[in-house]
Amino acid sequence: MISFCRLSIAALVILTLAVSVSAQDQPAPKEEKKTEADAPAYRLAWDMAKGAELEYRQSQTIEQDLFGTKIKNVNTTDYTLRCLGFSEEGSVQLEYEYDRVALKVETDGIDLDYDSADPDPAELEKLPELKGTAALVGNKFTYEITLELKVENLRGWDKIREQVLKEFSADMRDALEPTYSDAARISQLEAGLRSLPTKKVKVGDEWTNAFDEPAGQVGLVKHDWTLKLASVETKDDHRLATITTTSKLKFEQYADGPYKDMKIVLRDAKEDATEVFDMDRGITLKQLSSVEMTMEFQVGKEVLTQVMSIETTVELLPEDTENKDPEDGAEPKETKPD
Repeated sequence: MISFCRLSIAALVILTLAVSVSAQDQPAPKEEKKTEADAPAYRLAWDMAKGAELEYRQSQTIEQDLFGTKIKNVNTTDYTLRCLGFSEEGSVQLEYEYDRVALKVETDGIDLDYDSADPDPAELEKLPELKGTAALVGNKFTYEITLELKVENLRGWDKIREQVLKEFSADMRDALEPTYSDAARISQLEAGLRSLPTKKVKVGDEWTNAFDEPAGQVGLVKHDWTLKLASVETKDDHRLATITTTSKLKFEQYADGPYKDMKIVLRDAKEDATEVFDMDRGITLKQLSSVEMTMEFQVGKEVLTQVMSIETTVELLPEDTENKDPEDGAEPKETKPD
């Protein structure tokens, strides 16, 4: 059980190092609100110029009781998102580069605190399985976002996957492969775009979105989002939209696979999020999300319980409050409203 918990801790840390990069918007005309019927409608869509670079920080705190073992992880990833240009079809071509990885783990017998900005290799010896994740700094992958906000042409992710999983045992690599597949990564990247409406919305309007998230070899987590344009305010001559999200979470276990004889149930699941979106620049400034859940794993008459809370913040780093000048002749492509 000690070996299982040790590998589970390491696996959980890397499973939560996913990026949420949200999409962007074309400015809507400034209008004076007269009545509810005359209230302005805003379109939230991509507006990123070739040559633009955005630096983000994702910080995630995970606290859980894993089969009676208390575990706390604090994971931080700094990354740069670069716009390389546009395809003939108008898809945005992006490059994602890892700039910094910081990992903290607190649990019985382990107190790990590693930061690639000031690395201490001795810290990683406490959980050697994390060496691959810590070495991600400088690694890159590319992808495209279509006008329909779909992710395509993911390139270089296979090398990232190999880097992250190489320190794990063969059995653990097999277990984690589905979570790090190209399809799973595309789903994660698209998740950051799902907060955007497909047509113009007014303050107070709601819209929905639903998607499935692979959970390794175990099954699918099914998200059912209700989103709302909560407010629009002007700050430093920029119109900032606040989008709120509430979500229903369900779990669908795979009928086949290594865990088919185990009954897995998701209980007391709750997910909420808030996003601040700069409509004039067309970028996300900050996202806050909170997830709480309880998983029950039943084998025979024995039931094991995992209680987890996850708090995630993704924010644009202060030094990148203004986009770099786009290259001559590189005009951003618009996302067409429905």
